[in-house]
Amino acid sequence: MTEPAVTVIGKFGSVHGIHGWIRVVSFTQPKENVLSYQPWLIEVRGRWQPLKWLESKAQGDELLVRLPDVLDRDLARQYTNKEIAIPREQL
Repeated sequence: MTEPAVTVIGKFGSVHGIHGWIRVVSFTQPKENVLSYQPWLIEVRGRWQPLKWLESKAQGDELLVRLPDVLDRDLARQYTNKEIAIPREQL
């Protein structure tokens, strides 16, 4: 089975706070458009896997999301610097 063609629309930045929130660096214009797409795809062991975010919020100029089963900063840290992609046909 071949991997779908994907377009990278952002990446995860650093963690925020102690409850598992993580910053999103958006490559879309305007930056909030990155939140219009679900599920996102992230690369896990060389394959793109779907990932849905549960909540999002803007804090100043930053976008923050909370991911399923990510309840603290240690779990959120595993996503830092991972690219966020979508199937190209969603554009």
